[in-house]
Parts: sequence; C-alpha cells; structure tokens
Amino acid sequence: MTTITTTNDLLTKNEYELPPTVKLQTTNNLIANGYTVLVYGETGTGKTFDIQYVKNPVVISAEGGLLTLNNLDIPFFEVNNWLDFLGTLRYIFNEPSLADKTICIDSLSVLSEYCYEHFSRLLGGNNTLQAYQKLGEQFPKVIEALQKKGRNVYLIAQLDKDLDNENGSVIKYHPLLKGKVTSTKIPYIVDFMLVKKIMPNSEGVLTRCIYAGLDSKYEIKSRIGLKNKYYRDISEIFAELSSLNKEEHHAAK
Repeated sequence: MTTITTTNDLLTKNEYELPPTVKLQTTNNLIANGYTVLVYGETGTGKTFDIQYVKNPVVISAEGGLLTLNNLDIPFFEVNNWLDFLGTLRYIFNEPSLADKTICIDSLSVLSEYCYEHFSRLLGGNNTLQAYQKLGEQFPKVIEALQKKGRNVYLIAQLDKDLDNENGSVIKYHPLLKGKVTSTKIPYIVDFMLVKKIMPNSEGVLTRCIYAGLDSKYEIKSRIGLKNKYYRDISEIFAELSSLNKEEHHAAK
C-alpha cells in the first residue's frame, strides 16, 4: 500500500488504497442508540414536571426545584458545584443498576454557572477572561461526552433572550447558558434543541407543549426531522425516536 506522508505525496502519487482502518459506508439506515434532547423555556412551563413522563428517569438536580415531582419515587442526585456534578455523572455512567436509565439534568443554566465559578476559583477569582475560556472549553466537552454515550438524555435549560438595543424588542429566544462560546457550541452538540411553551390549543385553552417547528424568534434544532410541530411532553418525542430506531433496525436486517 502506498503511504501518504505529505500533502505533496497526495498530489503526485497515482497509486491509491484505503487505509485498513477506513471503510466505505452508506448513510442508509444509520441507527442512533440514544438521543440528547435539550428543552428550554420560561419558569412554570413544566420542563421539570415532564421528567415524570420519561422512561426510567434518573435526575441530576442543580436547581433543587423537584417539588413538582413529589411522591413519584424518581431517583435523583442533588449537586451544588461543578466537581460534584462531574463525579455524579461518572457514577451514573459506570453504575450497572443505572445503565437503562434516561439521564435527566436540571438545569444546564445553573451547571454552566457552577462550571464558571469552579474555574474562577481555581484562577484566584481575578482572571475573568481565562475563566470564561475554560468554561467555553470544558462545559461543551462534558455535554459532548453525554451525547456520545448512546443514552437517552433529557437536558433542561432556562430561557434567555436577545433584545434590540434601540427599541427593546425580542430578537431571539435561546437557552440561558453562561458564556458566549458555551451558548454557541451547545446547539451543535445536542441532537435536538426545542422550546417548552404555554400556548392556546385549537379550543383556545392555554396548554403546555414542546414546540419543535421552525420559528425565527426561537432557536430550534432537530438532527432528525420530527413529525410534528407540537408535542404534549418529552415522552412523545422519545417515543417517536424509539419508534424510528425500531423501523431502522428492521430495515437494516
């Protein structure tokens, strides 16, 4: 096999053969083992409440606001700093009894603050720029590690908005995350980024729903096209994705 060692070799050598570790594949029937879904929205829209509808949930709570899940017997870990969060996540990844659990994290907004505070303390509290740089490097890496684990993950975030400096009107709604770099990277890592709203239904009654359609005012992302614009809760989205996986597994056989 001809070995390509420089860009000049690439342009001048006519012999070619694939490296043994590389193979030609097809995008037909690509199957994901799990999906990372981020849902953001205003307080009171029911983001945390939806955890009860997730199949086999285990919760990492950084907000302490789980009263809406009282008496539902859902296992959770409460964390109060960045290192506790990392240690808890490592435990969930490696504990056999939690292998089939959907990981629910409430919320990324608070955890991004914890991450920034952690690096700010390490740097003596007087190097804001470097603390933000560390946040922009490390926080997305952890979310990417979650996404690559092949587990179903439900991420919750608070809502933030960009305003027009002149008239104060809303330009864009998006997840509330500490640091501009973090806010830019996270949408590219998660499989879905959707918004939880309270909206009037067809009968004019205010109803909580997850919005998955295109909207110039909201930052929305779907790695795979979802069938509907509106979903009652997060369980309907995971159910649709699970059904899609089953169809793809059947087609792949």
